[in-house]
Order: sequence, then C-alpha cells, then structure tokens
Amino acid sequence: NVNSYLSFSNTSAQPLYKFQPRQNSFGTGSDNSYYVWVKARNKGTTATTIGVKLQKNGTMITNQTISNISGNTWKYYRVEATGQPASFSNLTVGETHDVILSPGSTDIEIDSIYLTPKANLILTP
Repeated sequence: NVNSYLSFSNTSAQPLYKFQPRQNSFGTGSDNSYYVWVKARNKGTTATTIGVKLQKNGTMITNQTISNISGNTWKYYRVEATGQPASFSNLTVGETHDVILSPGSTDIEIDSIYLTPKANLILTP
C-alpha cells in the first residue's frame, strides 16, 4: 500500500530529483545509459501524461513524455519512444544530473521514480 505520494494542485509544479550515475556494472555497455520508470496513477477519467526532462548543469539533455497514464491503481510506466524503451544516454559518471517531472494534469499522482541501466526491468506495484 502506498501511503505517501506526490499530488498536484496545478500543472506548473515540476518536482526535481538529483542523481549521479555510477560506473556501469551490469554488463550492458560502458555508455552509462539509463531508463526511467515512474510509478503513477490517474485519479481522473481521461488519460494524461508525465513529462520527463533530463538536465546537466541547467542544460537540457533530453525531454521525453510518458503517455496514456490512465486508471486509478498504481502502475509503473516506462519512458518510451515509438514503443521502445527510451534511454538517457552517455551520462557522465560522478556528475550530478537532474530529472524533472511535469504532470500533464492535476489528476496525476506519483509514488516513485526508478533510474536503471536495464531496459526490460520488470516492476510490479
């Protein structure tokens, strides 16, 4: 059961999370690519989105969108591009990066985010 989560009173709210990539030890290459998952739900009746931006030193690296967030049960959503996992690639080990979330509506609620070098990670609520 989820007892604490982010909810939004307006769509201009943009929570920011800082992270530092570590040396890749998963045998998936050395380019330090990460995939982003967001555990979210939609308390409304119309599907909506979450924007996911990646910045380094205030400079935009990439801007992706998680689409079709629907249903009022918690579910993990992966950032995708044309149906495939979208990676945040070539991140510098040890340098601070920002992940910024942008709700597409005030009906979005976010429990957690995961950054992982595994594109096909299986997460269950």
